Amino acid sequence: HVMDRGYVDYKKMDHWVENRIPFAMRIQAGHKANMIKSYEVPAGSRVKLDALVVMGSSFRSMEQPLRLVEFTDEEGKEYRVVTNRWDLKAEEVTELYRHRWMIELFFKWMKQHLRLVKLQSTQPQGIWNQIFFAMAAYCVTLYVRLVENNKKTTWKVLTLLRIHAERTWESFLNELHRLPQRTSKGRQKSHHPPNEIELHDAGVAIVKQVGVSTSSMAKYKKQRK
Repeated sequence: HVMDRGYVDYKKMDHWVENRIPFAMRIQAGHKANMIKSYEVPAGSRVKLDALVVMGSSFRSMEQPLRLVEFTDEEGKEYRVVTNRWDLKAEEVTELYRHRWMIELFFKWMKQHLRLVKLQSTQPQGIWNQIFFAMAAYCVTLYVRLVENNKKTTWKVLTLLRIHAERTWESFLNELHRLPQRTSKGRQKSHHPPNEIELHDAGVAIVKQVGVSTSSMAKYKKQRK
């Protein structure tokens, strides 16, 4: 589990540690961490602290210790990540959190394109099944795109798969590899010189003639500046 801020729950975190469920979670600067032992960090690294801590205060705290890694990014922004992964180096913990953005983008894509926004069940197993089906659809789409060496986006390939679901595989491949047929060359640039517009400078503003559009005046205003 790789989680951002807002998911801190000491009871659940104790449960994950006791049941050996690996996780990495970013904590806010206000979360108190009582240091038990600190470890040496590599020189020149962005890692500022690697320590064994117990999260919480005298009012409420965790029972199990965690590993706290504090580091900065390229812009100097500070991050604090707690984890129960002791098999990783401190730099690997920082990369683990940095890559959580790719995970978020992946789930965002699934929710937008695989209709994962509306849950079909409120039971845990039903929710997992829906997620697995969505991930299977994504994997099939990505596999087709890579095998066919196609430059279309994953969303475009998925759209074609939906359209040709009840058609032949050959028709799908023909549409997938069909070259675009553009009949129009689009708006062409005019090679004729623009019509001169007589402008009157009143000292405080440029006054255009009646019937001349504002867009036609744009180049004159730019030249005046």
